[in-house]
Amino acid sequence: GFGFMVRVMRNELDGFVAAVRADGEPAFTVHTMPGAPAGESAADLYVVKFLEPQAGNQAILGLDAGADAVRREAIEQAVASGEPTLSKKTTLVQDRQPSPAWLYMLPVYRPGTDPATPAQRRAALLGVLFAPMVVSEALHEAAMATQGQADFELFDAEQASAEALVYDLDGHLAAARGSIVPSHYTDRLFSASRPVAV
Repeated sequence: GFGFMVRVMRNELDGFVAAVRADGEPAFTVHTMPGAPAGESAADLYVVKFLEPQAGNQAILGLDAGADAVRREAIEQAVASGEPTLSKKTTLVQDRQPSPAWLYMLPVYRPGTDPATPAQRRAALLGVLFAPMVVSEALHEAAMATQGQADFELFDAEQASAEALVYDLDGHLAAARGSIVPSHYTDRLFSASRPVAV
């Protein structure tokens, strides 16, 4: 699926919610992710206003994605650069069995503007298109291509660690803690690693 979030200044939040409710979403409310830190630290929110499909995804309608540090970092990078951005590893609110995921972000600016600086881009922002990507689904075809003859892992960091593990084809690192070291691969014929910038 995909969705669209809009930047809302905190002091304009009540008016924003009233406008969305009047526009056909009478139950619309703004909320944060479970476990998000309490408090109102940021002056702005990035609120999910539209999403497709809605079935099974209602939990993210009205979500303040900007209250989550991983999501905010990706949103702000996309907005400031004007480029598509992939978030760091996260989990999806609507995922019943939480597993590693990414969010692909694409900023959308007002028609007729050609913002060239981060400040101009923030001023011209209409919102951010996003598409959630469950890592295991995104890598399914690559996993199938190995036909059981190879194994691979994907880490969201330069240094391999259990905390940075995003995908493990055969699950052999499931019980690992801390840094991933050569002793984790002693049962392999050979192993190799390579950092990839995205």
